[in-house]
Amino acid sequence: MATSIHVKLENQEALELKRNVLLLEKSLLEIVKNIREYNALRKKEFILKNKVKKDLSRLKSLILELDSSLPKEEAIKMLQKLHPEERRSEAVIKKQIVKAKKIQEQPRLRSDIESQIQEIQEKLARLG
Repeated sequence: MATSIHVKLENQEALELKRNVLLLEKSLLEIVKNIREYNALRKKEFILKNKVKKDLSRLKSLILELDSSLPKEEAIKMLQKLHPEERRSEAVIKKQIVKAKKIQEQPRLRSDIESQIQEIQEKLARLG
């Protein structure tokens, strides 16, 4: 037994209800649009992730190939035992590098000191 109830609406109420229904419909369509955009972005993300995964695996295989072609640590140690004068020359080169770095730092310290002196002179000039 379905009984129908009829309600009389004012003209203003009917327009307001129709406007609300249209706004609701618009909102639902925007939600559907956003869901479709989201699904497209997820698909693109999946494709990009797979590409990155393939690239990383290819890179890993290249690194392993390169690692296998490089000399091993034991071979390097044996060569150093055979040629100890080269080790000494390496130590000399390292010492020269350290000295060069120290020399480079000295002008920087001088310029810092000179800038501080300049600032103090400017302050003194302002005071008196």
